[in-house]
Amino acid sequence: MRPDQPVHTGGGIRCTEAIELVTLHLDDALDDRDRRLFERHVDACTGCTRYVAQIRQTIDPRPRPAAAS
Repeated sequence: MRPDQPVHTGGGIRCTEAIELVTLHLDDALDDRDRRLFERHVDACTGCTRYVAQIRQTIDPRPRPAAAS
C-alpha cells in the first residue's frame, strides 16, 4: 500500500489527508479532533505508519527508543 493512494481506513480521513497533516502532527500543532483522526488513521494504515516513520527519521535521524509493550 502506498501512502499516496486514496485509502479510507474507517478512521475518518484518507491517506492523502493524513499526509498533509504529518508535519503538523510531528510539531504537535494539531487540534484534538484532527490529532485523533490522524492517529486513528495511522494506527489502521500500514502505508501511512511507514510514511510517518520515514518523515520522523528524515527530521531527526537519531535512533528512537523502542515503544513499550
